[in-house]
Amino acid sequence: MAKKFELWLDESGKFEDDRAKKVKENPSLIGGVLVEKDIVNNIEFEKLVSEDHNHATEMDKQEKKRYLLDTLEKVKEEYSGKLFYIENPNYIYEKSNRQLYLRMMAEGLLQLMQVLNAENESIELDVIIAQRQDVTAQGSQRRINEKEYVSLLQKYIDNKKKQNKILLHEKSKLSFYVDSAYRNQKLWLADYASHIRYRRNSALFKDSKARLQRLFSDAYLFTINEVSTSSYINRLLSNNMVADAIYEVFITTEKIDLNKELKKICERMQKTSYRLVKSQLKQFAADIVSYAANEDDYEVGERLLKKINTEFIPMLKTRKFPYENCQFHILIQLIDMFLREGDIIAARQALEECKEVQQSFGNSLENVFSYYQIVEKEAVLLIDEFRYEEANELMEKTCKSYQNIMNAIVHDSNLKERFPNIKSEYFGDALCMKIYAEMFLQRKSPEKYEQLCEESNLALSQYPDSEGELERHRQYRSHIELEAGNYEEALQWLMKAKVYKDTSVEVIDIRDFIYSVDTTEYMISCQYYLMYYLLIMAEASRAGDLLADKMYDVVCEQNDFLKKSGILLGNEQKDQFEEIDIRNAVPLASGISYHPLEIVHWKWASYHYYHKQYANAIPYYESAYKICFKYSNYDTMRITGLGILSEMICCLLEEDNKRLAISKYEILLNKINELLEKNLPNETKALLNQMCEQAKEAMTEEGLNKEKIYQLSRRITY
Repeated sequence: MAKKFELWLDESGKFEDDRAKKVKENPSLIGGVLVEKDIVNNIEFEKLVSEDHNHATEMDKQEKKRYLLDTLEKVKEEYSGKLFYIENPNYIYEKSNRQLYLRMMAEGLLQLMQVLNAENESIELDVIIAQRQDVTAQGSQRRINEKEYVSLLQKYIDNKKKQNKILLHEKSKLSFYVDSAYRNQKLWLADYASHIRYRRNSALFKDSKARLQRLFSDAYLFTINEVSTSSYINRLLSNNMVADAIYEVFITTEKIDLNKELKKICERMQKTSYRLVKSQLKQFAADIVSYAANEDDYEVGERLLKKINTEFIPMLKTRKFPYENCQFHILIQLIDMFLREGDIIAARQALEECKEVQQSFGNSLENVFSYYQIVEKEAVLLIDEFRYEEANELMEKTCKSYQNIMNAIVHDSNLKERFPNIKSEYFGDALCMKIYAEMFLQRKSPEKYEQLCEESNLALSQYPDSEGELERHRQYRSHIELEAGNYEEALQWLMKAKVYKDTSVEVIDIRDFIYSVDTTEYMISCQYYLMYYLLIMAEASRAGDLLADKMYDVVCEQNDFLKKSGILLGNEQKDQFEEIDIRNAVPLASGISYHPLEIVHWKWASYHYYHKQYANAIPYYESAYKICFKYSNYDTMRITGLGILSEMICCLLEEDNKRLAISKYEILLNKINELLEKNLPNETKALLNQMCEQAKEAMTEEGLNKEKIYQLSRRITY
């Protein structure tokens, strides 16, 4: 069982420590009191502190000396409290006092968590922080907004984790909320603790040195990390750790001279053997791709990869270093970023650049598979452009190529004995992409069902010993069964993707499946699982299948899962603490919601629509289409938004809200026309023109034809 603590925090100093150093002021610190949760409940704060002593700086000197020492000693002796401090003895400074304060807060909390983990294994730490004003900001910007506070703190936590500079027990939890230092009695004690540490060397306490020493003797004392990025890079280069040095340059949060540091690294590489440089660049590419792939904010990952491609790769080219493999993998990941965003124009540009790099590899056998990596990205892009037939044809050719290669091995006199029944994950992945393209064609061509099942079975057989590799295939098989109207089978395949075994669709098994997803998957993976789940639930509801209601009842039990998956709109925290999941701490959010969140909200709305619960459906339709249209370059999502908006119009018509339905219909036409004006592929524009004509036909003299609008929504085959 986790040990539970409360930490009450305040700060002393202006967090302008570059200036403080010049005028010989004490550096800033954050301080407070740590108490076990069980003990907190027994503290009689009314007897411990009084309202006329709620802030140390407002006391006179003698009162301050007596009251602060007496009270903090009592907290230690009677309630086993421990003092906590994060200090800045080397006067390190950030871009602003706001950033220094947040950095110190994050580093202090993380260092404390590591110590408490070592002492108690798993812990739960609730932190109450005194609200701080940024005096350098203007007007309403002075108060650090709670959401900004949470995001920035999580960013620092995530960076520490990604740099492998923190290791915490997986069940440890950190939660916090911000409160007024003038009304919260716990924060009065935090104020005493921070103030007495900040002024410990003043004349006021010169005859209390022994008491102060005892007070701080068992305190948790931490300092902000004094190793600068530049010195850390020097240390790495001195040990020939070139890949780590390059990685540090690009992921550091510290302000550095990027060009200077990269030149220094290149100079070091020039004194290194070709073979070692090649291996180090390969390692760097693998590390940075992994970093970017785990970045939940695709915009952040995109900026990082573009910076490497435009500022580092040209340096490598100029100095004739073996850059090709590194650039290829950077571009492949960048294409992925654009595809996740639905930015098909940028994805196409990056793909063409990647093709040129791959061409430079030459005609060696080793480069065949890198060629097919590009082919698969091409197929995904075609799908995102709604060019399903072309994607299917491309992957059909690719699958035949892999089959030919496998047949050649089977018939080779030297290899056939060792590989008589050869399997290939490459072939399985190619089949997976072919199936993915065909899934979107199945709705208008239901006769594809048998063929898709055969291809799915063949694909599943290519991974004999890797259950985890079958996850995506089983999710796709779930969608195949869904489009065929086999709702129970669809749910069973989806559940099998996670639990690796055949299950029933009874409540207990569905509940176990959701619990498994919730407790083991990151937020984006939870959203994908919920997307597939809700697709089944919505379509089953449309067909009047009772499975839909069972699925709805079970998923509504899972509040945490629904929060993580983004389905709870405007839901207020049940308790005052805002939890930071340390395992899943994310960087500063851009405010962008990515696929599949729009589908999650859409299908949640659809379920309520098919149940004639129109008032419950409307807010989710609204949220879903706004996600799609928030950014003008996310074209795939914008086209998906046309389908969402169309179904929303049907819902409004059913609700007899004709005025709002007409308003949304006009928005629908405007959005189609906006897309038609963009430089999209001809095939994509052909789809948009068809949708435009279908939308116009829906407006009749009698008003909007609900059936025609509904058929337009069904063209988006989610």
